[in-house]
Amino acid sequence: MQTQRSRPKPVMPSLKEKRRYVVFEARSDHSLSISIMQNIIIDSYKELFGLFGLAAAGLQFLSDWKNNTGIIRVQTSHVDDLKSAFVHAQTFNTSPLFIHTIRVAGLLNRARHAYLEVS
Repeated sequence: MQTQRSRPKPVMPSLKEKRRYVVFEARSDHSLSISIMQNIIIDSYKELFGLFGLAAAGLQFLSDWKNNTGIIRVQTSHVDDLKSAFVHAQTFNTSPLFIHTIRVAGLLNRARHAYLEVS
């Protein structure tokens, strides 16, 4: 009897990790690049929740970045943690920094629509 190789069963939709897209704006005296903003947010998140918390959140910065406005993908259960990391990041090069959430969306197209309205 010959054994057939079969594909593994797909993951049920109810077991997949849900994600949200957070559209945010950074207000500062300086124009910030996406790489600087990533470092600020990741350091702030890591300081509050540790490396394990950062890994569990699954932060992913999308390439949409214009006029200090961007989009971050995050796990559903960690959206509030990300917002608190925004509050925790208060300075950049001794100048005040204010990061606020514009919209939280479940679909990327809706997040991009809110992103385009702001920028």
